[in-house]
Amino acid sequence: MYNEKITIRIPDELKGKHGIFALPVNTVSLDKSYSGVVLCLQDDNRNITDISKIKNLHLNIKVGGVNTEYGLIIFLLFMFWDVGNEYDKFVYEVILNPSDINSFREYMILDSQDEWNVLTIQGESVLNVFQFENVYGIGESIKKLVDNGVLNPCKNFKLAKEEYFKYDIEELMDM
Repeated sequence: MYNEKITIRIPDELKGKHGIFALPVNTVSLDKSYSGVVLCLQDDNRNITDISKIKNLHLNIKVGGVNTEYGLIIFLLFMFWDVGNEYDKFVYEVILNPSDINSFREYMILDSQDEWNVLTIQGESVLNVFQFENVYGIGESIKKLVDNGVLNPCKNFKLAKEEYFKYDIEELMDM
């Protein structure tokens, strides 16, 4: 577990939510020399405790898009697993509206960083901090999808998400 004291101010709209979120570093007191965006992995169930204890955590990311009747939406799948046990995976997804720059701005900033800090959070407590070298190239993938979204702009994000949720994680990974 992470031994240093970290304070975090979870935005009200994210409190109690399950998932992974990109937050500007000004919401986290991590290190005075660190600026940019951190990924916060928040979960109130046993998964977050299990992930926090992994010594050799690996991260892979899948970025894709789904054309719906209501327009294109972008998804990011964050897959975490123990290097020693690749069959025990934890997958968290983020859904972005390519027609709304605010939905993907933090991920574009994250992409420009050389290193990512992933904080595992339960309630208001930071359980651990993992660091990953940024080898993912999510910014380029998001840009391509946003450009494609011009051809099929998202007209109703809520209805587009409902249609998107008809896919399961395995189908999204195969896209």
